[in-house]
Amino acid sequence: FPPRPYIFYRPGTSIAKPFPELVRVYKAQQEHLDYEGELVFQTGSRPLKDITPEQAQKEIIGFTVGCDYSPRPGKVFGRMNFIFSKGFDNWTLAGQVLVSSKVVGELPELDLKTWWNGKLVQNNNSKNMIFTVAQILLAMSTGTTVQPGTVVFSGTCGGGAWFVDEGVTPCMQDGDKIDVEFSKLGKQSHYVTFDK
Repeated sequence: FPPRPYIFYRPGTSIAKPFPELVRVYKAQQEHLDYEGELVFQTGSRPLKDITPEQAQKEIIGFTVGCDYSPRPGKVFGRMNFIFSKGFDNWTLAGQVLVSSKVVGELPELDLKTWWNGKLVQNNNSKNMIFTVAQILLAMSTGTTVQPGTVVFSGTCGGGAWFVDEGVTPCMQDGDKIDVEFSKLGKQSHYVTFDK
């Protein structure tokens, strides 16, 4: 495992509108498109920099469900470029509601389930994350100011289509449906539609 969380940023324009039914997939993303059910958290009203582990736990105000699509390596992308491949407009899905950490706990243990066209493909719990949400926020604040209200995707568990055989078996296709659910946080569902 890596010694610290891998951090990258994406533009605010990548956040999708609430309750999207269709996710537009640009041609550059279609070769090996993969799903990632993820626990998402949001920081509070204060800027954060060089915080302590104790502060990190207290500064997370709530959690929600996320689906972070990933175009995996292939002929189009070559090596995966996280900022480019995950930064497309309306590409980042979070919601539908933000549940307070006072309700689910500062370090919640929540069941994750992801379905791909009705087949259960991810089934895990947030207690098994390599890094806790507090450790992720702590790493983000090292030498860098985390702005108030920052939305953070915390990474996914196993079960992605790419990791079965690194793209030999086809990944997601036009019209596929993804459902992501976290216990106590709710469920989001959407279809992907490929640009022609």
